[in-house]
Order: sequence, then C-alpha cells, then structure tokens
Amino acid sequence: MPIYHPPRREPRVLALAIAGDEIAWAVADPYMIRGAGRAAGQLRSRPAMVQRLVRREKPTLLVVGSEALAGVVARVARRTGVPVAAGRPPRLSRSIACDLYPELRALAPGRLESLAVRAVAAVLYADTPSRRYAPRRNRPLPRRS
Repeated sequence: MPIYHPPRREPRVLALAIAGDEIAWAVADPYMIRGAGRAAGQLRSRPAMVQRLVRREKPTLLVVGSEALAGVVARVARRTGVPVAAGRPPRLSRSIACDLYPELRALAPGRLESLAVRAVAAVLYADTPSRRYAPRRNRPLPRRS
C-alpha cells in the first residue's frame, strides 16, 4: 500500500553569483543546506547553466549575489516562473548561520560559505511564495483495509 505524504511547502532558496569564470551556487531550505558548488562554462552558456540549476534544485526563490549575473537570472526566472528576491536580504552573521546550520562549513567551504549564508538569510527573512502543486483530486482516494 502506498504511503501518501502531504506536499512540502517550505521555501527553498537558490543563491547564485559569479566566481571568476564559474557560477557559484548554494541551496538552502529551513532545515538544512541542500548543496553548494560551482558550475563551469563559457560566458555564452551562463543562461543554460542557470536554467539547469533551477530545474535540478527546484527553488521557490532565486537570490542574485553579483550584479553581472542579474540579467541572466531575470531572464531565466521569467522563463521558469521562479521569482527573484527583491533587493538583498538582511545581513546575517556567519556565526549565527553556522549555529543554525551546523553543516554549513562542510557543505559550503571557502568562498561558497558567504553565498550559503546569503541563501540562509533569504530563507529566514525574504518573503517567499509557497510552492505550486498539481490541483487537488475531486474524488477521494479508495480506502484499503
């Protein structure tokens, strides 16, 4: 018998920034840092890289960490329907972020740590819309005994 779970409604934030020739990214939700890393590619492939990250991580909100990437993220956000955070989230200290998310330094080492802290700040303070799901069924599920 399948077990039916309610849909997850918590926000998931994808923070993006340019780090040299790469795109640095970090994903956070209210419970944990989902991941962080770098996506390497050429300048002309940045929209495809950002769209691939959005499809893979399924965020409810995008946060831009560098102004050079803002135009690309805005185009991808329009195409995918994921909103971009208006403005910057309030500043959050690294010590508070590490207290709330102990796995932060292990999953986002070095320069990725500041991007992950920005994603955590957006999870805590940004106004994130709830996720959209398929419409509810009109008929009840059959009961099995």
